[in-house]
Amino acid sequence: MSSLSGNVLLEPRYRPFWLLGVVVLGIVIYAVYWFGRLGEFKATMEAMTNGNGPVSVAAEDVSYGGFPYRLSATFKNVTVTRHGLDYTLTVKAEELAIERQPWKRALHLGFFRNPTLTLTAPTVLDGVRLEGAGTEGRFSLFLRGGGVERLSAVLDDARIEGAPWLQTPLTAAKLELHGREVAALRGRQAQPLPQPQPGTEDAEGPGVDPTPPVFLEVLVNGAQVRWGQGEPLTLMASFGVTGEPKAADVTTSFVEAWREAAGTVEVYSFNLTTVADKSDMVIARATFALDEQNRLLAGGTITTPCPAMIAGLFGQQLEDMPSVRVQGLIALPFQAQNGEFTLQQPQTEWPSPARNRDAGCPDLRR
Repeated sequence: MSSLSGNVLLEPRYRPFWLLGVVVLGIVIYAVYWFGRLGEFKATMEAMTNGNGPVSVAAEDVSYGGFPYRLSATFKNVTVTRHGLDYTLTVKAEELAIERQPWKRALHLGFFRNPTLTLTAPTVLDGVRLEGAGTEGRFSLFLRGGGVERLSAVLDDARIEGAPWLQTPLTAAKLELHGREVAALRGRQAQPLPQPQPGTEDAEGPGVDPTPPVFLEVLVNGAQVRWGQGEPLTLMASFGVTGEPKAADVTTSFVEAWREAAGTVEVYSFNLTTVADKSDMVIARATFALDEQNRLLAGGTITTPCPAMIAGLFGQQLEDMPSVRVQGLIALPFQAQNGEFTLQQPQTEWPSPARNRDAGCPDLRR
């Protein structure tokens, strides 16, 4: 009898039921796991909506879902705010969706519909106020060790304007931003402050070298970038922010902590290229900082085939400067002190005017 029962259990017509039972059991186990992760995810989202943390979220309605492949939270008519002692960043959108996979807690994906952005810093550069908008925004945020391993954001049909430099709006068909905190920030290791080099104490500018370690790296790309109704351009830029403000939080001055850490913004590259003929119009490298009155300090070079075009943007005139495009490129040194930006004479002779077949200088701002 026992032998007969064993043969029955092994017959092929019974095997699908065993397989079905295994599948159902696997689904039940995964569902329990998914709802457990959803509970953790909801707790994180609710902490933000309750204002517990550096970022607060207010929304008319919040819904959760995403089973089985993701965890998702959808906010309707949402306002995301980051308050500091000397700045406020606010993002509003008709809809914000935040997603992550249940088994990946570090990587978050987000989607904004019709987002608007406002940044105010009244104590910096005699008052900074920037306003941005777009039709759709997307971002991915990867967290590790209490820091931002990687942040990537894309804004379609972007528009940015505001004081002190963008009274003429800047628009772009697509604007991308990619940033990451390097290991020095994530480890929160104390970094030595830079010391003045011998012989630079009386030089113009901060006179310090080397700069502190970089704690934030940023890449910016823009397609069909226009300053007002100016020539459409392609933007590619890379930056490094040094001088980690370790003591700064929402109750202390971020700007003062950053400045006391000898913070700078290092512009490794800043390229503006015409869309029509892919000609380089602006190639810049520079170092920016703030003085004790939070005014701009800067030094660098702007390399261009159109020096008069660059001078015109800043309302300045250089001695014997050609009014037309020149052959090749010419490097124009510049500096900023006491909040005033000044172009300087090039360190070489002015090149000859460009040949007739070369394109003329575009109108970058109109």
